[in-house]
Amino acid sequence: MKKILPVLLIGAGLLIPAIAFAYSRREDYLKVYVLTNFGKRSVIYDLLPYIISQSEVNGIPPELVLAIIHQESRGNPYAVSSTGAIGLMQIQPETAKNVCGFTKSQLFDPKKNIYCGIKYLKYLKERSDYLKDIIAGYYAGEKAIYYRRRTGKYPSYGKPPVFKYVFDVYNKYKQIRGAVV
Repeated sequence: MKKILPVLLIGAGLLIPAIAFAYSRREDYLKVYVLTNFGKRSVIYDLLPYIISQSEVNGIPPELVLAIIHQESRGNPYAVSSTGAIGLMQIQPETAKNVCGFTKSQLFDPKKNIYCGIKYLKYLKERSDYLKDIIAGYYAGEKAIYYRRRTGKYPSYGKPPVFKYVFDVYNKYKQIRGAVV
């Protein structure tokens, strides 16, 4: 046992800096993406470390969160949709109440909006591990996940239709992920 322990410690000593380096590179690439697409003055730039940490705590790729923010609000924390969705991640007030216990006015707080959006993505991930299902569920509710399971395709309702939204967000996610990997 004494001979194995130093080897494991040396191995762990080499692994930890490698993980930290990979993490900082990923964060740097995400920062470049945010600078390019939202700008240095954007709230997204300031909240990127928060987005990354909350994503990792909840098992959600931060690239997916950024893809949804880009699609939903283009980084505008005060965006309100025609259906009443609010903020960066365009959360419906009813969803915010059920998933996070937040009021409608709290959704204008960018940090709370991101927190709630990520919690909702985690909720959807518990219903399906398939990334495209999670995206469809985010846009149209978990009923879109069950519809795809029954029919093999995403619903055509919504503006844009669910399948188009899934296509757009998934491609944005892959674009961001490709820049990071």
